[in-house]
Amino acid sequence: MHCHKKKDTIIQLLDGKAEICGLAGKYRLDPLERMEIPKGMYHSTKALKDSVLLEFEDPKNISDIVRLKDKYGRKGGYVKKAVSIDSMIKNLPKKKAVLFDFDGVLVSSMNNNYKAWKKALKEFGYRIKKKDYFLLEGTKLLDIARTFDKKNAPKIAELKNKYFAQIYELKLYPGVSKLLDNIKLKKAIVTASPKEKMDLVRPEFLDKFDLVLYGTKDYSKAIKKLRVKPEECVVVENAPIGIKQAKKSGAHVIAVASTLNKKYLQEADEIIDNIKELVVK
Repeated sequence: MHCHKKKDTIIQLLDGKAEICGLAGKYRLDPLERMEIPKGMYHSTKALKDSVLLEFEDPKNISDIVRLKDKYGRKGGYVKKAVSIDSMIKNLPKKKAVLFDFDGVLVSSMNNNYKAWKKALKEFGYRIKKKDYFLLEGTKLLDIARTFDKKNAPKIAELKNKYFAQIYELKLYPGVSKLLDNIKLKKAIVTASPKEKMDLVRPEFLDKFDLVLYGTKDYSKAIKKLRVKPEECVVVENAPIGIKQAKKSGAHVIAVASTLNKKYLQEADEIIDNIKELVVK
């Protein structure tokens, strides 16, 4: 671990995965992410897989392109150039797609989902707390029902859909419409919600998306259908199960703390308070 007493450092990850360690903790960098390290701050960098970093020093205006082979050493040494970091970044690959979860990310529907589950389960003698359901969000309908009653799971799921349809409303979170209009990338919805539920959504809203994948949390499948690479994608989620599935795809994952405390969302690459804060780099 070392520090630069007279200069600030900006570290930009060009490829691979790396971890910046400081006295206060660790921060993981994914491709295209950068971290600013002020002068006097002790830090070290290790590769989680073969990585290429751009280190830019200010005020010297010198950048080092560093290849990290593993957590113990560097491979390839330094390539020193007097170049602005912004001129390097603008030539890097850009994001091409944003994949959204539906409930709890685009639409404020989790409370109604909970009410429908609570009512359906009560008829079979079961209870469910709101937080417990929110933590299950992203699980398929039948799988949630099976956690309570394997034998009657189909009937419970059918009742849940019935009760939800009775109280359904498409209530977008503030800023969603403007956000979708402003994003000029490919857009997709990936939701564990079944077809019966998604059929309730107005067609003109779904028409804003290049892909709607329901009944699954298979982000890898959605990325393939969009014909883009995982590193070109951003996934926006709001629950641990969805975040875990999104991370498996290799995409950059942003969690929205719309329904759960941030402590449950720590596996995401970024956490924002609400969807209006979303910025796709």
